[in-house]
Amino acid sequence: MTCAFARWTCARAWARPCARWRPQPFRTPGRLPRIGSPACSPFAPLTIRRALLILRACTTRRPIGCARYPNWSSWATTMRIGSSLSRWWPQANELRTFEMTKRHPDTELVHAGEGVTSAATPVTTPIYSSSTFRFASAAELEAYQQGRSKSFIYSRYANPTVMAVEAKLAAAEGGEAAMLLSSGMAATSTALFGLLRSGDEVICSAAIYGGTLQVLSSFLDRFGIRARFVSMDQLGALESLIGPSTKVVWFESPTNPTLRCADIAVVAAACRAKGVVSIVDNTFASPVNQQPLALGADMVMHSATKYLNGHSDVTAGALVSSKALIDRVMPARKLLGGVLEPASAYALGRGMKTLGVRIARHNANALTIARWLETHSGVSRVCYPGLESHPDHDIARKQMRGFGGMVCFECRDGQDGAVRFFDRIALIQRAASLGGIESLCSLPVLTSQYGLSNDQLAEAGVTSGMVRLSVGLEDSDDLIADLRQALGS
Repeated sequence: MTCAFARWTCARAWARPCARWRPQPFRTPGRLPRIGSPACSPFAPLTIRRALLILRACTTRRPIGCARYPNWSSWATTMRIGSSLSRWWPQANELRTFEMTKRHPDTELVHAGEGVTSAATPVTTPIYSSSTFRFASAAELEAYQQGRSKSFIYSRYANPTVMAVEAKLAAAEGGEAAMLLSSGMAATSTALFGLLRSGDEVICSAAIYGGTLQVLSSFLDRFGIRARFVSMDQLGALESLIGPSTKVVWFESPTNPTLRCADIAVVAAACRAKGVVSIVDNTFASPVNQQPLALGADMVMHSATKYLNGHSDVTAGALVSSKALIDRVMPARKLLGGVLEPASAYALGRGMKTLGVRIARHNANALTIARWLETHSGVSRVCYPGLESHPDHDIARKQMRGFGGMVCFECRDGQDGAVRFFDRIALIQRAASLGGIESLCSLPVLTSQYGLSNDQLAEAGVTSGMVRLSVGLEDSDDLIADLRQALGS
């Protein structure tokens, strides 16, 4: 309305005065003067300057600084056009729109102040907590549904905050696209359901996170999808194991909790030769230490709860791959509903900004502690890929820039020694999960591998006397002092 009124005003300013044309007085709300009245006659004569002031008031809805008419701005945006104008200008009726009426306070509380503020250019992507987004027209909505528009419609499908963090993660991993989900297990199940169907087979290393193992061994089989588990050594000769129904090979490197490392380039090459999708769980390494996509893998999975976030206050998962593969998996996220909500995505993105400096400290502290543990008489074995004694040290050196913040060791007294150590630690916190700035300790048989059979534990290389450390950012001397007193007799 205001634009149409402004156009009429400007046209009136440039038109030659006509004695036969005399508009009737406008009726305005409150005590404002009527146009054409002797008290206030802005239209007689109507100068170009005054018309431009009216145009500014109608289009910007800001005060125009007119001393003579201090209420001109609010009057210009809320006035009702008199009915007599229509006899001289037939289009005047179009100005009587809902925009021109004074709204009820309840309505203003809902709508006032909403929308994009062009004057604000934030340094960080804000939290778009809106669950749904506006469309300007039916044509724009149709364009979105046909894939011709990049507009947002619903946050379960896409959200600006989530997409900003996805772009950050894709760049960090060297992928074309990324997908954020509500947890690492949501990422795992979404990838598997998005790529597999009844009758397909997935090959997976036996040394794997317990939750992933349970999904593969006892859940997918309800949908006619078979899982076959192989040893780390068999992963190195994978081509002979891939059958006609094999569609996905899933493995971790380093593994949880024994930190075994697979030669990613070798596994990826075997999968590519057979047309099979290779997926690497890169949670323990992080993109700072290892980039599986650059080594030939097709997709990377993260429990973003861990190192990517790094502060133990967000639960999230992620998939990174080519745009084509992410597009294949996207319907599973939309329909299963495992998308990450915007506030958590914002916190995750903030944590990722410090990933490089955090990982450097994790790497240094973990290597120091692993070397110290190797010298302690109460420890029978230390699992850390940065140690020369680790069976996959050469592979780790070839494909990793750093060896990560996870250390696993086995107590010489078995489960009794592990339980005794666990109960004695003071600075290091007894908790599941990993990758935060604080050091955490867990017993794999009671956490990540809990519920697995003895055969499954043996295949994964997990023993009852094993302790897993997530080494944080504390001073390494303080951490070693806590380890020393907990391991003492």
